[in-house]
Amino acid sequence: MRLVAVVPTHTLADGEYDDVGTGRLAGFGFALQVTSIAAASSAGVRQEGSRVPTTTVAGTVRVPGTEVPPVLDAGLVQPLLASADERWPADSMLAVTGRLVVEPYLWAADGMLWPLLPDGVRMWSVDRIRRLGDEGTEELESLPRPSGLEHAATYLLDLEGH
Repeated sequence: MRLVAVVPTHTLADGEYDDVGTGRLAGFGFALQVTSIAAASSAGVRQEGSRVPTTTVAGTVRVPGTEVPPVLDAGLVQPLLASADERWPADSMLAVTGRLVVEPYLWAADGMLWPLLPDGVRMWSVDRIRRLGDEGTEELESLPRPSGLEHAATYLLDLEGH
């Protein structure tokens, strides 16, 4: 499976993921910043769009705990449903659309989701890193450290799942 994920600027500013580079493997858990929800009949992941893709994840709702939003289990991709307005019962089949974002905090070893759903973090090969800024798109060899961060830019990872 190939997909594109956004790395939030505040994550880079905090010094997370400074060892992520093209041609390397990295473990990522994701959040889906929800824009729409519909009933689904089968699981899967689809991305549409060019610069910053819109991602639709279809799968089964897993409710990891009362203090975190539910997770949508589509197999290889199991994103936390961030910014969702409501909760759904466990085992509901949904297709949720939004922006797929790397989530380093809740999926970290000491985060809330790791002990509840450790299979939400998977290994991915980083095929490409891009910075989308005011001057256009720039290819990067690695994610920037906080000192090299362009706060107005969007950072994208092209990933292939293993």
